[in-house]
Amino acid sequence: AFEVRCLHIPVRDRTTFDGLVKIVEETVRLEYASSPNKPIYLVGGSFGACLALSVAARNPQIDLVLCTTFYATSFS
Repeated sequence: AFEVRCLHIPVRDRTTFDGLVKIVEETVRLEYASSPNKPIYLVGGSFGACLALSVAARNPQIDLVLCTTFYATSFS
């Protein structure tokens, strides 16, 4: 019922937060383009929750379901 994908950020990766948001956003937009009538679930914990929230905020036209835990407290 689900196609699961995982984002892994290597310890030495120094991609900026905006860069990571764009990477996730590009994947979400490609998935949406291939199946516009199916919701996309974004699951993230801590820093991943911040990424998921940012992607959702930038893409209100896409049917996203957010499952977030352990919110990072520095996200404004």
